[in-house]
Amino acid sequence: MKKLRVGFLWHNVSSGNLGVGALSISNMILVKRALKNLGLEGDFFTIGDSECTAADNHSKVESQIGHKFSHVEISVKQLLINPIKLIKFISFIKSLDLVLDIGAGDSFSDIYGPKRFIIQVFTKIVSAKFGKVSILSPQTIGPFDSSLAKLITKYIIRKTKFSFARDKISHELATELGECELATDVAFSMPFDVKNKFKDEDGFVHVGINVSGLLLNGGYTRANQFGLKHDYKDFIQALMDKFLQEKGVKVHLVSHVIATVPSNEIEDDYLACQEIKKLYPQCILADKFANPIDAKNYIGKLDYFTGGRMHATVAAFSTGVAVTPYAYSRKFKGLYNTIGYKRILEAKEVSLEEAVNLVMSDFRDRDTIVAEVAESTVNITSLTNNYVNRLMEALRGIN
Repeated sequence: MKKLRVGFLWHNVSSGNLGVGALSISNMILVKRALKNLGLEGDFFTIGDSECTAADNHSKVESQIGHKFSHVEISVKQLLINPIKLIKFISFIKSLDLVLDIGAGDSFSDIYGPKRFIIQVFTKIVSAKFGKVSILSPQTIGPFDSSLAKLITKYIIRKTKFSFARDKISHELATELGECELATDVAFSMPFDVKNKFKDEDGFVHVGINVSGLLLNGGYTRANQFGLKHDYKDFIQALMDKFLQEKGVKVHLVSHVIATVPSNEIEDDYLACQEIKKLYPQCILADKFANPIDAKNYIGKLDYFTGGRMHATVAAFSTGVAVTPYAYSRKFKGLYNTIGYKRILEAKEVSLEEAVNLVMSDFRDRDTIVAEVAESTVNITSLTNNYVNRLMEALRGIN
């Protein structure tokens, strides 16, 4: 039987952003499921940047998902200035039976600046124009500030076989431009192995706080780029003070983005967690995880979790941990409200005192929240099945 060649654009299991790694691992698992349901096999190629968290991570992920894959490094800058490399890239895309572009989860937007938008739409246009079958895997679509960005997005969606939004807000925007289906974040499907919670002889409650390096540094502009209504570092410190005043609580500082090169240190959660650890030496500094499954296994052992990295909160949610996502963009509200989960801290809307009080209220209500998390998994299953069924439809057509 001929193996289908499947390309995964903007996927990298070894990205310093463990959320990108989680998306990459999960999407391969779901495509593998669709192939298996049809009795087919596939050769997998992840396509993205050259980031590498650890030398052995690729082989480790192959073992975790039970499928081998190759990683193809691309630089859009090089493709744009080097015609030979561009021709080779187009030829490679043409050689694939199916191309799935996930846009690193939330990069299909112009709010992060023209450079990232150009990078994203360039590969999407190449895939839509030259790929045998191209799919936009579940991702945040928009927002778009410019009318030109909307026109380009309209072209991409209409030239793509299937387009999927991972939230209702993105879905509504995309359906104004073309056909788009509703799914959910594929990272909910990433495997994990949590046999037991953290346990102590004294019965401590274990709280996890994901400290976002990007937010701690004020965004890429270092000037409250995302328009938070309170100072993020003040929020983290106030939260630490509150939790450490609670009897029987241990606080874990958990990173979910690490810098693989010095130029990315503005985003590094581990450096941010180290900074907070110096102020609060009694708290626990979690490992610098190189693999999103390892991070998820750790987060799943906690009793309560909050964080500014969406996929860190997805790791908590999908392991049944009570969680309060700290939302600095619409992607949080869009994703969680779509699956029926309302416990969102809207950082652009609430004061410092309100933000801290909301987290502490959720912490005390964590048993109720665990039940709410369980209820929402029904919606996740339904939306994920919708995506897998469409993948099977596309694969049937190819075969």
